[in-house]
Amino acid sequence: MGRKYIAILLVLATISTFSNAQEYSLKGRSALGFNFGLFSGVSSSSQSDVNFNIFGTGLTNSTMDAKTNGSIGGITFRNWVEEDLAVKLNVEYLSGQANVTVSPSDVIQRVSAVFPVLAGVDYYLLKPEPGSALRPFITGSLGLFLGTEANNSTLNISSHTETSFGVRLGAGIDFLLSNHFIFNVNAGYNVMTNFASQVGGRNNYNGADFSIGLDYLF
Repeated sequence: MGRKYIAILLVLATISTFSNAQEYSLKGRSALGFNFGLFSGVSSSSQSDVNFNIFGTGLTNSTMDAKTNGSIGGITFRNWVEEDLAVKLNVEYLSGQANVTVSPSDVIQRVSAVFPVLAGVDYYLLKPEPGSALRPFITGSLGLFLGTEANNSTLNISSHTETSFGVRLGAGIDFLLSNHFIFNVNAGYNVMTNFASQVGGRNNYNGADFSIGLDYLF
């Protein structure tokens, strides 16, 4: 998997080198982007357990789990106030979990998700000129981590939403593919305060992430 990522980066660097012949200035422009990747704070899994009683009378308990905790995705808006500085706002999907437990007396459903809503800046290193198509940067964001969880059973329905403050620090590289498209790779670490009540069985979602994305410049 690591070799594939390296190969992709080499191809993008080559494309960016050819793009360098044209001057793509970012100052005063904006971009809307989509990204997806991996979050290391928790792992992705799927599980299904069925138990039968010893007397052969039938099903006594069934549990089905579906987790997307290892995946992230989001939408980012960026505006370049300078050639080497962009302000941004991003909304991400960081973690999700669904659980269904079936027993002779009840059916219990649990669903949870975590969404960071962060504002921050990207600061580009090496003072890029308008003709620079390969642009490494460091990034920092802060904002809210919103967690929601719903628990439904035959006799009870409950839900709760938690809010926590957090930050994300990281680094990445923008590859200017053309006057309207930017491909980027980004790695960072999320740190947040604990939720007042657990969401998805966790107090917080601290951890590293890695993502790739595509931005449309306008």
